[in-house]
Amino acid sequence: MKHIIKLLFSLFTILLLAVGCSSEPKETSTPKEPAKKQETEEKSATSSLKPLLWEVKHGDATVYLFGTKHLGKPEYYPLPSFVNDAFTSSDTLVTEIIEEANMENKLLDFMYKNGETVESHISPETATHIKKRAEEYGIDYNMLKIMNPEMIGITFTQMSYMAAGYSPDFGLDSYFTEEAKKTEKKHVALETMDSQLELLYNQYTKNEAEQELMKIKSKEEAIAEVKEFAANYLEGNEEALMKEIIESSNEEQYKSVVYDRNINMTKKVEEYLKTDKTYFVAVGAAHVIGKDGMVAMLKEKGYSPMKVEK
Repeated sequence: MKHIIKLLFSLFTILLLAVGCSSEPKETSTPKEPAKKQETEEKSATSSLKPLLWEVKHGDATVYLFGTKHLGKPEYYPLPSFVNDAFTSSDTLVTEIIEEANMENKLLDFMYKNGETVESHISPETATHIKKRAEEYGIDYNMLKIMNPEMIGITFTQMSYMAAGYSPDFGLDSYFTEEAKKTEKKHVALETMDSQLELLYNQYTKNEAEQELMKIKSKEEAIAEVKEFAANYLEGNEEALMKEIIESSNEEQYKSVVYDRNINMTKKVEEYLKTDKTYFVAVGAAHVIGKDGMVAMLKEKGYSPMKVEK
């Protein structure tokens, strides 16, 4: 499930403040900087990103489906002009969620209380494995052990992306969200914060928790995975991306985190296609591409999504 979690864990960027990470984070910019970069670097060449963008028309309605990566780098920008044109022409931005002010309180559900730690739920061998990985990243294990297994996994994912130089500040979701704020474009969500958190709350049985935590790879291996996934996204390599996503999850996890959500998201998109408006739907790439993605589901329902490449 690691790559799927990579598409979701931007929900938990505030985590580093909560757990008191002992490593020094890389300098990052505010989420608004990608937008500034887009505006000010007029002479800069377009990034090499090959966007996962489709256009769906029905009657007077138009929906753009854009498969995002929640973490990025400054070199993702400026985006190709046809992506910005699609966004600018849209009446409404649609993302997976809209972050809520009480996020910190919601994250407390992923922390043990009253002196309990994850060590009460895992073997000494697994605890030793986590300690070793924590040392590689400079994470304070005493803070880490108060998290449940799901949050521990997300923390290591966060750290692997940071170590590879990626940040939510330069994620494509953040870019479009900030652009929508600047232009006062309507912004709605396909899901709620609670529904996404529920997917990750007590997701594992005891045995599954042991297995997933023992799968946490070394810092070197994790960074290599991050770079491979990022390269495939940059190249728009749908087949390679889906291969990584599927291989990193079991059947049950894939169904709950990807397939079932795609069904619900597609239903929302169908509602948009019954209007006379234009929508720009920016969601994690796993929800757009592949045989179970929204593009495929819309085709099955008789719509004709067209890949936009220029």
